[in-house]
Amino acid sequence: MAVSIIYIAFTAVVGITGVDKYVRNIVNLEGAYGYLQPRLKNAKNTKSDIIVLGSSHAYEGIDPKLLKETKHSVYNLGSSGQNPLVSYHILKEYAPILQPKYLILEVYWSTYCSEGVTEACVDVISNDQLNSNYFSMALSSLKPKVINTFFSQWFRQIANIPERPQQDIFNQINHERGFTELKGVADKASLMNLGTARPKVNANKLRYIEKMVEYCKMNGIKPILIRTPVTKAYFNTLITYDEVTNPILTICNKYNVDFIDYNRDSTLKLTNENFADKNHLNMSGVKIFNNQLSNDLIDSHFFN
Repeated sequence: MAVSIIYIAFTAVVGITGVDKYVRNIVNLEGAYGYLQPRLKNAKNTKSDIIVLGSSHAYEGIDPKLLKETKHSVYNLGSSGQNPLVSYHILKEYAPILQPKYLILEVYWSTYCSEGVTEACVDVISNDQLNSNYFSMALSSLKPKVINTFFSQWFRQIANIPERPQQDIFNQINHERGFTELKGVADKASLMNLGTARPKVNANKLRYIEKMVEYCKMNGIKPILIRTPVTKAYFNTLITYDEVTNPILTICNKYNVDFIDYNRDSTLKLTNENFADKNHLNMSGVKIFNNQLSNDLIDSHFFN
């Protein structure tokens, strides 16, 4: 009991006084990279036919304005490092608000292969109103830093401490409806010196992809899974690409859900000039990719 009281008092003091930067196991990412703070605020006053979830590949790769040919409104709820655990809880939080008919879930392999969940969990906890849904996410993360940050931020909100303002991010431009543009062009020299990679699937994270599909099926939302393109140089380093892709295909087959892998789409013509780095599109690439995505959604009769 005494330990619990000390813990609660400690996280409360850290949260209310804002000294988290001096505490090793508490992180406050209010207004940080990715513009998640204003993007989530705007979402609370929005309705959207389509919502987008996923990592930076999603929120820096899918521009709602460029999907206008679908004749459906789109809101992008992706976030930095967003893994399936976080995507699932954002879906549960915002589907009742935005009332979507469709979900575009971006499944970058790194989000369900690595062990890490801390950055993505802390990002959402720092930039949204906390409740039992996010408490469940924090506990499910099994990460002390995430749980500590939840309580610290919760006490800040209870005490009505003004939130930290959104920072200006030097290489990002925040656009409407959740899209963030990434500036720059991939460095050719760095693309020539990429080592090989052997990612392995994390079964627990994969389970949350399946849970999202089940949630959609139960709530009248039609999902589609996609994988945004990366540079050919990066793609060619992935020795276990089939091994990390096959479980996605298994889920899609089980629930009769479409999956489009744009790293294996020969009709998508992109060069290194269309990327900001090895695995993120810049605005020129976003325009090309989104035109293809829009056409594919229409041609596949996804909206029927």
